[in-house]
Amino acid sequence: MWINKAIYLLDEMIKKGLKLDVVTWNTLIHGFCKVGKPLAAKELFFTMHKFGQYANLSSCATILDGLFKCHLSSDAISLFREIEKNNLVLNIEIYNVVLDGMCRAGKLNDACELFSCLPAKCLKPDLYTYTIMIRGLCREGLLIDAEELLMNMEEHGCLPDSCTYNVFIQGLLRRNAALKSIKYFQIMKDKGFAANATTMELLVDYLSTHKGENVFQEFVQKFV
Repeated sequence: MWINKAIYLLDEMIKKGLKLDVVTWNTLIHGFCKVGKPLAAKELFFTMHKFGQYANLSSCATILDGLFKCHLSSDAISLFREIEKNNLVLNIEIYNVVLDGMCRAGKLNDACELFSCLPAKCLKPDLYTYTIMIRGLCREGLLIDAEELLMNMEEHGCLPDSCTYNVFIQGLLRRNAALKSIKYFQIMKDKGFAANATTMELLVDYLSTHKGENVFQEFVQKFV
């Protein structure tokens, strides 16, 4: 396997006192994550520090994303805290990876706390940031909070897109908030957006189990 050869070559280069540049280290980090070995990538992250080299933001994001996807949220969060201590100027993309990972790991409180700290870090949430948080709030059934965030993002000059509306409507349908979903189906339609495959699947499931809700069914017939 090529990754084993890479590890062997890395060991040999270190033993011979050869200096590895940041490109080499970052390439190895991406390689480890690509083959599902984020813990090895994390170890490499700390090893390269001993040689005076530091991972770039792309590599940091790759390791964090890999750890979260392998359900190693504690490792990901501890690494994120270490990265923050290294005085790297982190961008919103790094925070998006962490926020998304926290939400998917059921750590919504941690995600909300981190989200609230973004202004103090001189970072402005982007469209993806808001969509991540809306999805996380919906997943926990906090639909009122999700709706408030949806409205707040517009007030802060970040307009929801098709993905954002679909995420929120999916959250409403999963919690049987059909009448509220009608409102946002209409808003989405008026803005020129359409329901995606996941939303349509949830819609069909809802209709099949709530056949007596005529108002909702009549609206859906017009919408689709």
